[in-house]
Formats: sequence, C-alpha cells, structure tokens
Amino acid sequence: MERELDNVKEELKCLKWKVRHIGEPEPPHPEDSKRYNGYTLTELKAMVQFENDPYKAAHKILTALFSDVYLLQHSVAEQACNSNSAPMPKIDPELYMVYCNILKSLFPGISSQTLREKTQHVQKRIQKEVQ
Repeated sequence: MERELDNVKEELKCLKWKVRHIGEPEPPHPEDSKRYNGYTLTELKAMVQFENDPYKAAHKILTALFSDVYLLQHSVAEQACNSNSAPMPKIDPELYMVYCNILKSLFPGISSQTLREKTQHVQKRIQKEVQ
C-alpha cells in the first residue's frame, strides 16, 4: 500500500511539472540535432528498421546519404578499379561511419569487410542502372 502511495505521489509530481510546462517545445533528442544529407539519425534508422536483407538495407541508407553520382565517383577502399585508372577519392568518412553504425545495429554480426562488399555491390548496381 505504501509503495502504491509513493508511485502515485511520483506520478503527481510528473503531472504537475507537465502542466507547468504546457506549450513549451520539448528539447530535441541529441541524435536528432544533427542531419546527414537532410536526414536525422532517427529517420535513417527508421528507413531500415524492418529490413531483413543487409543488401536492401545498405542500398536504402547509401542512397539516402549519397547521390548516385557521388557513389560512382568515390570508393570505400580508395583503390583503383584497374591498373589503368587513378584511384577514386575515398567516400566521406563521417557519413560512411553513420551508414556502418546503422547497419551494425540492425545486423550485429555483420563485419566491416561485409559492409565494404555491400557498398561496392550497391555501387556496381548503380553503375549498371546508369549505363
């Protein structure tokens, strides 16, 4: 009985605070204060939260963070595709880290190597679509 009374008192305090602060905007969540190519971290995670296929999730996040042209002109590995071409510039490390963190949270067992492979696969598919 005493525990219930304490719970009711605590709830009453919370309600009183809410009444005093009606109409005030809620402070933004820390992860929503920064935008990545126009998307918050929460929005990016929501895009793939129900995705079961790592490739489809990678494709959605990559195309949200980077344009097709950017993906075709940048590399994850900063290596030349063949010996006759110069190495492409490396993909933006901050955005790539966001991408990796989202996929690792969704697919905990995924390795960095697999993420690179998924990224390169998305890049190859975009290249085929452009041709």
